[in-house]
Amino acid sequence: MDTIFRENYYQSINIKYCWGKDILSRIYNKNKPAFTDKEVHESIFTDGFNISPIERLIKHCPYSMMSDFIIKLDRYSTLYAKDNVGTKPATPAY
Repeated sequence: MDTIFRENYYQSINIKYCWGKDILSRIYNKNKPAFTDKEVHESIFTDGFNISPIERLIKHCPYSMMSDFIIKLDRYSTLYAKDNVGTKPATPAY
C-alpha cells in the first residue's frame, strides 16, 4: 500500500494550519483492504500491510467558494453526529 501527502488550498492559498498535510492511502490491491464504517473521514484498515510513501504531493482544492465549504461543513457535521451518537458527552451549555 502506498501513501501520498495532500496539501489543502482555498482560492489558491495553501492552508498550512488546521487542515495541514493529510497522508492518504491511495495505491492498494482493491481485493485486500477494507474501509472503516465512518461516514466522515473514512479510512482504510492498514493492519498487516507494508506501507510506503510516494514522494509527491497532491494539490487538493476542494472548495471554489465559501458557500461550498459551509454546505459541506453542514453535511459532515450531521453525518459525524450520527456516527458518534452516544459515544461522547455533549458539550455543556454555558
